[in-house]
Order: sequence, then structure tokens, then C-alpha cells
Amino acid sequence: MYNDNEKLVHITEKAMLRALKNEIVMPSKYLEIFTEEMEKIDNQHKEESLHRVSADEDEIMNTMQSLKKMEQYWFDSGRDYVRELNVLRSAVDTLRTQLFSDDISETKNRLWIFKDKLNKNETFKDYGFLISIKIVDYDKIVREYDSNIGNTLIKQVSDYMIGYLDQKHCHYEIVRYLKDNFLIFMHDMNENEVEEHISNMQHEMSNYSFKHRNRVFSLTFNAAEIQYIKNESFSSVLDQLDEKLFHNKM
Repeated sequence: MYNDNEKLVHITEKAMLRALKNEIVMPSKYLEIFTEEMEKIDNQHKEESLHRVSADEDEIMNTMQSLKKMEQYWFDSGRDYVRELNVLRSAVDTLRTQLFSDDISETKNRLWIFKDKLNKNETFKDYGFLISIKIVDYDKIVREYDSNIGNTLIKQVSDYMIGYLDQKHCHYEIVRYLKDNFLIFMHDMNENEVEEHISNMQHEMSNYSFKHRNRVFSLTFNAAEIQYIKNESFSSVLDQLDEKLFHNKM
């Protein structure tokens, strides 16, 4: 095919000039261009005898093989990049979960509300029902005993609520908003269904308790619910909930 380096350089230069017209050139595309230029010159010199094929042909073939190896390397590097990207995404998801998780219960924390549930002006991004749950006598129990008992009470109550809502296949999000106050966002149900779930959960949980030394602690809470709409003020909904919760005290 070719018997001198000058022709090989000529092919390479023409291929590079064509390749530079594109913003992105994968090795396979460059190999295609290189091959086309090689065929052009081959056609121009087709009258040359086949016996003039020299070691330059081997050099060209070596170049093509090198390009194929480079393409495989880029493919493998891309595969490594995707793998690393997936690992990074997994790490970010883990960090995000930790950042938005309560440190005592298996619920989200209040930061999650302001980062995920609300717009920048602290209005709701979606619509649904918001339920406020307040543990009965939490402050009194912590004063009489200690914060460890208070934490156990929080964990017991939240675990029961999560278990109940999961068992009923409810579409919900639960947040520990204050030390003894949980907020539950419920979706895809009407007001009667929400009220029924909260009433059942409240009644069933009252049958459970845990013992510390000689004291038995009941799992009881007060609750109030309200419907909210998209772009409604979060603070306004909370104020209404607090007022309802005050009147609903057991």
C-alpha cells in the first residue's frame, strides 16, 4: 500500500484536519476518517505495484490497532467513570438521608421540611393532609426521670406510628418536628380516611406501654389534622394545627 513515512504523515494530517471540524471525536470516528483518507490515497496510487508494499503498511496497521486499543481504553475509562459516578451518587444519597434523619427516631427531621417539602418562601410544594402528634406528658416524664426515658418514649411512639402506617399501606411522610411533636404528611386519601387512621392509631397505641423500674409508661398522644394546599403558608397551617391541637387535648 504505502512505502514511505511521508504518505503516512499525509494521511494522518488530512484525517486530523477533518476530525478537528467536530467538537467531540470518539476514537471510532477518527478511525473511520483515517481509513477513508487512507483509501483515497490508495485509489490515487492504485497503479503502483503490490510488491511495493513495505513495512509502512505494518506501521499503519499498528496505528489502527493502537486506535482500537485507545477506543477500548476510553470505553473502559467511561465504564469506570459511570461506576464511580454511581458510587458518588450512592454516597450523596446516604449523606442526604443522614442529614435529613432524626437522631432518635426513624423519622425525618425538621430540616427535611424546609429543604424538600417547602418552597423557598416556606409555602407547600404539594397538597395533602398534615397531622400534628404531641406525646402526652413528655416534659413531665423527662423532669421526673431523665432524657433517656424521654428518648425511649419518642422511639416507641414513632416506631408504632411507622409500623401502623406501613401496615395500612398509607402514602405518608413523618417528621419529628419538635422534641415531643411529630408531623405526618398524608396523601391520596380523603378527610374521613385520615381521621379514621389517626383515631385507630391513637386507640391502638394506648394499649401499649413500656416499663422502667417500677413505672409503666403509656404510649399516648394528642392529635389534630388539617388539609393544606399547594403554595399555602406552612406557618399559617401550623398555627391552625396548634389551635386545633389545644382543643383536642385528652
